[in-house]
Amino acid sequence: MIQFASFCQYHFFTFSLSPARSPIFTHINNTLVGLATIRSFDAEAIFLEQFYEAQNVHSSTFFLSFCTARGFGVLMDWICLLYIASVVLFVMLFSGTVAGYAGLAISSSLVLTGVTQWAVRSSADLESYMTSVERILEYTYLEVEDDARALTERKHSALRAPPKEKWPTAGEIVFDRLTLFYDGAEKPVLVDVTCHIEGGAKVGVVGRTGAGKSSLIAALFRLCRRQEGTVLIDGLDTSQLTLGRLRRSISIIPQEPLIFTGSVRYNVDPFGEHSDDRLWEVLEEVQLKEVVAHLPGQLDAHLSEGGSNFSVGQRQLVCLARAILRDNKVLLLNY
Repeated sequence: MIQFASFCQYHFFTFSLSPARSPIFTHINNTLVGLATIRSFDAEAIFLEQFYEAQNVHSSTFFLSFCTARGFGVLMDWICLLYIASVVLFVMLFSGTVAGYAGLAISSSLVLTGVTQWAVRSSADLESYMTSVERILEYTYLEVEDDARALTERKHSALRAPPKEKWPTAGEIVFDRLTLFYDGAEKPVLVDVTCHIEGGAKVGVVGRTGAGKSSLIAALFRLCRRQEGTVLIDGLDTSQLTLGRLRRSISIIPQEPLIFTGSVRYNVDPFGEHSDDRLWEVLEEVQLKEVVAHLPGQLDAHLSEGGSNFSVGQRQLVCLARAILRDNKVLLLNY
């Protein structure tokens, strides 16, 4: 009975409260991040209305769950009452046989009411709290991106490819009959793409939304598992390289500037491979040296989540500095 009760409460709370609570937190976080934009466009009323809608859904769900819990408690009390009544009736009918145990049986039955309520609530709370542990375990069992071929490649990369500092040397890119599928998609997003980009050339890919511009970047970084055809960089097939080595050899400035929560030093040089003098040189090249020099701590100045203490242009310059510091022959700009 206790297991059935905890099962009912656990599944009700998990599937009703959590989906109703998450939109509120997401909406508040998005509002705080984009507060300046919301105020500049006078969109406070729109966001308030969206918040009230999410809050109403959560409040109604929470009230329903609370009433259900109270009603379930009353049901458990009635079940315990029937059990106590049956014990008393049994004692009255067989008083001659079990007279010595009558007081013990009735007192134990009276304790049952509180113990049952506590046990059901504790069991339901335990399973509810274990939801976070289950989610963590699901993430630990996700399929690793590096496949067995890439793991084997790590042992033999020195034999099949030039040393890291010598590749790529020119940045020549060749797409040979490339066909790309996104995970779970039946139709390819890129079909039989063939082109040749000379080393050192500056090439712009222009197209409408959904034309496949970002998909070309995904093909270069091997972000999709289903990929047919060949992608060559300086004559080397990228499918024969480990993902770590391939992606470290290509720099990208994303459409949305990516800023890590940490210091300026960590954002420009995440792996700590360069000296402070080199970092200042790169910051001077992107015209951020004066801005960083006036920050408290300079290179160790803290950048908040999403780089909110920097403007959008400054965040783009941080990404540019990161790309320049890598000094790769292939640089992708996604705009």
